[in-house]
Amino acid sequence: MNRLPGNRLPDFPNIYHVIEHEPGARQVVKEMGDKVVQYVQDGAVIADVLRYCHVQLARRKAYTAFDFNMARSAAQFWQAYTPPIPEPKLVLEKSEEGFCFRRLPFDIEPGPTPLFDEFISRCSNADALKMFIGSLFYENADRQAYLWIYGQGMNGKGALLRLLRRIFGPAYVSLETPGRDDKFWNMQLLGKRVAAFPDCGDPAFPASQKFKMLTGGDAVPIEPKGQQAFTADINCKFIFASNDLPHISGQKSDRRRVIFCEVSEFEGDVDFDYDDKLWAEARHILFACKWLYSDRLMTTNGQIVPKMDQIDLVTSCNDEEFEVIFAEHFVKDNRKLQASDMAYFTPKLLVDLFKDLYQNQAETKRRRFIKWLKYAHNIGTVSIRLDSCDNTPRRVYSGAWCRYNNNALEGRRGLVVVS
Repeated sequence: MNRLPGNRLPDFPNIYHVIEHEPGARQVVKEMGDKVVQYVQDGAVIADVLRYCHVQLARRKAYTAFDFNMARSAAQFWQAYTPPIPEPKLVLEKSEEGFCFRRLPFDIEPGPTPLFDEFISRCSNADALKMFIGSLFYENADRQAYLWIYGQGMNGKGALLRLLRRIFGPAYVSLETPGRDDKFWNMQLLGKRVAAFPDCGDPAFPASQKFKMLTGGDAVPIEPKGQQAFTADINCKFIFASNDLPHISGQKSDRRRVIFCEVSEFEGDVDFDYDDKLWAEARHILFACKWLYSDRLMTTNGQIVPKMDQIDLVTSCNDEEFEVIFAEHFVKDNRKLQASDMAYFTPKLLVDLFKDLYQNQAETKRRRFIKWLKYAHNIGTVSIRLDSCDNTPRRVYSGAWCRYNNNALEGRRGLVVVS
């Protein structure tokens, strides 16, 4: 059977390149022109290998059948043994050299930004917002910080996201918060610099363990559909736009991560070509934002330090809501009791309470309330065994009684604390 010498594809790397995230974990990118690359699925690579091999065999007048399985083997061989290229930059300016996922159609330069200045004048934490945009061009910038743009509509937060989408192109992704079992969700972040949630309906997501893992700076698991899972460094930053306030706890670690910007409404009418006019200012906007970030880089050690007064206000609003619930439905017991007299309530009771209070938002509110209980009242879970009834350990919350629905749980004799 005729085949390509050594199963190699001598001209194939002209458009495809290999990136190695870690030893043995390789992915293929396709060059779209001007050294701009994008990730491609295995199927696309195999299809191009198949076409390539047919052309090569036809040139040699060797009309041997070259099927899909042979093409897949050739693609796998090429991917495994082709020297990888350096990790592409996420964003480069027009005249900068190297591979990247997004090349700007211009070089950044100073100039007037009247529309952007008007938008910034209606923002709280305006300097922190500009620094955040500037930090998008520094791949070693703090990834734990995220931007939360809050407003009730007709204020330009959507226009800002559309501007960033035009600036970052394929390095920008618009998302919804992940479902509990969405194991492929992380794959959407690979090769992205900006991950935006244009109308975030889950204000508690930034406080979740998943989000903290994504922004913690460590490699995260990536599972492409139909391909081998691997870990990779996710170097994107997150922006949320919402009509809701973010759910921020009073913990210092949560408060320092959010850049909260409230945007007031436009005064007057908005031009129908507002987005295009804002895009015309893009190169000058980026210059101003990069300059501000780099100017303060030395004094803040790379940290964006927003004004904390509004964050304190948002935090106090969240805390007050839960203080009211706690005062109405719980009785705290600070006594150092024996295990048999311990104050406790079950997770099911908490689920039922929050279903009655919040209906559709019950699960989100309940998760936040659990965290609040821990830092505000040091109420957490323990494992107990009621040896008089059942030897099976049960998880309960200890340190308070819950009197929801006139069904407060009482400490029972024979209660044994397991952990």
